[in-house]
Amino acid sequence: MANVLFIDAHNTAPHLETAFELAKRHLDAGDRVTYVFAGYDVPFQEFLAHGRVERALFRPLMPERRAARLVACDRFTFVPRLDLRLGEHRVEPPATLEELKAWTYDGADLGMGVASSLISQSYNSRFDPSAHRGAVAAALTGAVALYEASLRLIARHRPDLVYVFNGRLCHPRAILRAAQRLGVEVRVHDRGADKDRFVARPFMPHDRARVQAEIAEVWERRGEGAEDEARRWYEERRAGQPRDWWSFTTLQERSRLPALPAGKRIVTYFSSSDDEFAAIGEEFKWEGWRDQLDAVQGLIDVASGLPDVHLVIRLHPHLLKKHPEDMERWLRAASAGGVAQVIEPGSPVDSYALVEASDVVVTAGSTVGMEAVYWGRPSVLLGPSDYDLLGAVHLARSRERLRELLSDPRLPVDPRAALPYGYYRGTFGERFRYYEATGLFSGRFMGEDLQELPGLAKAFSRARAALVARARALLDAARAGGRMRPSGLAR
Repeated sequence: MANVLFIDAHNTAPHLETAFELAKRHLDAGDRVTYVFAGYDVPFQEFLAHGRVERALFRPLMPERRAARLVACDRFTFVPRLDLRLGEHRVEPPATLEELKAWTYDGADLGMGVASSLISQSYNSRFDPSAHRGAVAAALTGAVALYEASLRLIARHRPDLVYVFNGRLCHPRAILRAAQRLGVEVRVHDRGADKDRFVARPFMPHDRARVQAEIAEVWERRGEGAEDEARRWYEERRAGQPRDWWSFTTLQERSRLPALPAGKRIVTYFSSSDDEFAAIGEEFKWEGWRDQLDAVQGLIDVASGLPDVHLVIRLHPHLLKKHPEDMERWLRAASAGGVAQVIEPGSPVDSYALVEASDVVVTAGSTVGMEAVYWGRPSVLLGPSDYDLLGAVHLARSRERLRELLSDPRLPVDPRAALPYGYYRGTFGERFRYYEATGLFSGRFMGEDLQELPGLAKAFSRARAALVARARALLDAARAGGRMRPSGLAR
């Protein structure tokens, strides 16, 4: 009988349901399981279902409590709250993002977890801790307190195995590092290839080397139909039907192209989201270039010296939802010197038609870099990615190497080299047994929708949400009229 410990701070779908899927499987196997929920006790909170009012009024109906009742047995222990001893862990926040990312406690990189959460929450790759000291202090204090509480829990329960969600964000990183500090086996759970699959592995999902080793291993022992499965993944994406996330091409018109010059080689750069690079940290560290904007400046400089090349820069559609400062930086950088033809994020130009119209595709690690290979276009990679070790794309870590690659009119490409990646991305992970997904963020665990409040609680929550939405609309109108300054994150 194994002794299994879950420590969690998030209760939204499908991450909570994945944790309880794993808990139920261990209980079925005769193991002892303890599930500890600390999401309401940390001062900085993220990915929690329902508002504070609902959590106070309808505590027994919260997702983690309902899930615990569904799996209840004599070998399952549910701990709904955790004494974090917050008063013992007041932290003075760093002044810069670089200092925050480098901040450690007991040798654990808790500052990077906090930076990751705050960058993701603000959609700002250059999040400024000095402008949001309250949020940073709360997140660091909670991370340190949860780290120490996890050490105590692990020492008390002596588990054979600890489960944690993702490992990148503020609270999961604190739990992960505590377990690793004590030498306990850890498995990190997250989404799988689609809404019906999940993974639970001994490494974080952004561990590039281990993920790519897994890609190669899976392809090596593939069965019949693997190539068809890989092709299906690429074709679904082109059709605007990705199985693992929302489509970013919904505003684009099929086959629509910009005016492109005849008699020149078309080199197209497809940008990636800077906040995602910044939020991942060392696992996706740039080599040769400082960051994506530095690499794009290098690309512009190289293209300006190649008279037979016409450079197109396709800004990622998701940039529309990012922080305005990120959008401003990109428009300024892409337009520098008037060398590149810039396709803005909201443009109806079809990215896949643009791939086909290009002689070379260049990316910083975007999935389109591997998709270009599949569709028969040479692909040059400037940044870190989850396919940079697979041998399908050309790596350019310097201007000299980039110039050499773009100067070659016969740059080779092998579409079959893209198949292992497509097969893995279309199939990785294990299918749920007890959770039935109805969407990317919805589903039923053991027949019950844990995220939706039942009965009168649901009616109350909807009415309150409508009032809050109305109040926010009035507040936005007041701000637009210049009578109030936006507050942003808590200070």
